Amino acid sequence: MTSKTIIKTISESTGYTQKEITEILDAIEVLMKTELPNIDGAKFKVLDITFENVVKEARKGINPRTKEIVTFPEGRKLRIGKSVDWNNLFR
Repeated sequence: MTSKTIIKTISESTGYTQKEITEILDAIEVLMKTELPNIDGAKFKVLDITFENVVKEARKGINPRTKEIVTFPEGRKLRIGKSVDWNNLFR
C-alpha cells in the first residue's frame, strides 16, 4: 500500500480532504525527525508502533585482518517495536 493510497483511504473514511491528511502526516513526520535524534532514550508511539532512540555504548572489538584491538565509539540506533496485537495479526 502506497502513501497515496493510505491518504486517499483515510480521506474517504474521515471526510477530511487529502490535502489535510497529507499535512497531518507530514507534521507527524517532521516531529519524529526533529525530536527522536535529539533525546537519548526518546520514544515516539504511533498506532501501537514504538520508535525509540537507543544509545549504544562504546565497545572494544578485534580487527579480523590484523587482530588489532579496536575501540568502537558510542553510537545511536533506531529501535522499532510493535505491540502484541500486531504480532497476533501475522500468526
